[in-house]
Amino acid sequence: MSDGNQPPIKRKRAEGSPEVSEPYVCPLERSDIWYDDGNIILQAESYQFKVYRGVLAQRSSVFKDMFSLPQPPLKDSDLVEGCPVVHLSDGWIELRYILRSILRRGWTDGKPPLSVVSAFLSLGRKYDIPNLRAEGKRSFYQEFPVTLEDRDKLTVWTYIDVYFRLDNPNLSQWMKLAVIARREGLISTLPYILYKCCCIYSAKEILRGTPASESPGSSMVYLASEDQVACIAGHRLMIEAQARTAYKWLYSQETLSPLCTTCNDCDSSRRAQLIEKFTPLPKICALDDWEEAGHSAQELCKFCAKTARKQHEQGRRTFWKALPVLLGLPQWIKLLKERDDSE
Repeated sequence: MSDGNQPPIKRKRAEGSPEVSEPYVCPLERSDIWYDDGNIILQAESYQFKVYRGVLAQRSSVFKDMFSLPQPPLKDSDLVEGCPVVHLSDGWIELRYILRSILRRGWTDGKPPLSVVSAFLSLGRKYDIPNLRAEGKRSFYQEFPVTLEDRDKLTVWTYIDVYFRLDNPNLSQWMKLAVIARREGLISTLPYILYKCCCIYSAKEILRGTPASESPGSSMVYLASEDQVACIAGHRLMIEAQARTAYKWLYSQETLSPLCTTCNDCDSSRRAQLIEKFTPLPKICALDDWEEAGHSAQELCKFCAKTARKQHEQGRRTFWKALPVLLGLPQWIKLLKERDDSE
């Protein structure tokens, strides 16, 4: 494979043809995927890739059918380095991702970035490349399991490399995840993804989108209309549900433990936590575990703290079980079928 520092590719011009003034066309660029002995050139945007027809046909039924169609005779001016050029409507970066994976036998640089997983899913579907699409699905399904126990084990991004900034957590990453999941039919990953969207984004951002990046003039990322409805309608339902489940111990008017000897102090502590977390506007945090929610350092006696923690963990499991329905999605048992069918 030659390197990517080649001059722009120029088509041959028939000798003696008159000079004609033409509108500016972005010069073609040779990509870093360029095999000197390749026999087909794929072009996406202004980038060209010289690859192997047989390898693509073997991996993709769409390319196989495309290459099997009879083609009219080509002139020399229609060829690049003696190879026919196939023009594709895909983004060149996404095409590069899938060609790199096909020709180098998979993604070998650790966990793939979200943009790579998205390309595997969308172009794997478009060109019927089962292995790539399966790899993209596997990344999503492993990153977003269907049980709370498995979800709790993932304390960092493990299967997808997603960029987040701690000082600006409401960038569009969670919306991007929701858009990809909805577009690719990975509905069983949506309960947790939409839950996080409700935690992070305002109603205005849910409805009007968020910038795709921090660059000036960045394009916007918009949730699908059904997911906008799910978040707006589900927000209140989740606030009410967490008061009945994970935070029932906080709203309770009764002393948490019969062994408590400092009832007034423990009740005052609970009221202080209630005010801190849920006033003036309640926030969604039902799936935060005990430490994540910051309760371990609160001033409850050891008896009340033990009871509160137990109720909190039980409530989290109850909330998780109800989560899909709160967001207008099928129950977990039906969502599981999606994963069973994909195996």
